[in-house]
Parts: sequence; C-alpha cells; structure tokens
Amino acid sequence: MSLTKAQQKAYKKMKEAKNKAPTGSSSEGKKKSEADKLAHICQICRQSFIVTAKAAQLVEHAHSKHPKSTEAECFPELPEMGWSAPG
Repeated sequence: MSLTKAQQKAYKKMKEAKNKAPTGSSSEGKKKSEADKLAHICQICRQSFIVTAKAAQLVEHAHSKHPKSTEAECFPELPEMGWSAPG
C-alpha cells in the first residue's frame, strides 16, 4: 500500500510534531544553568569543575596545567573554600 505525496507530507509533519521538544524553558534547564553558574571555573583556561569539587582538585589543576601561575590566579574562590597557600 503506497501513500500519495500529500499523505506522506501529512504523515511526516505529524511525526515531526510528535518528536518536537517543547519550547520555552523548563525547570530542569533552569536548575542546570543555576548549577553551572556556581561551578568553579579556571580563570586562565576556562575549564569548569563541578560545584562539589574539593579545593585540592582545583589546586592540582593549577599546578599541573598552569605551573607559572598561582592557585589564586586560577581560582580566586580558593581562600573562601578554606585553602591557604603552602609556604
């Protein structure tokens, strides 16, 4: 059984409408964007770290990826996290 061009077109539109994602912002999208704002971001290379990242992980990144820079240059929020530079 073959479909006419009009039937094929109508079937395709119906299928696309069914698969189309709802427009607008969802609560999940808002939660993700808010979490992304709280993420730790290296100020040199802009690599992001999840909110639950420990200060030691951020310092390790700073030492391995940016040896000529200080930890505070990479992550200005380190002192607020309770990290003090050794020395």
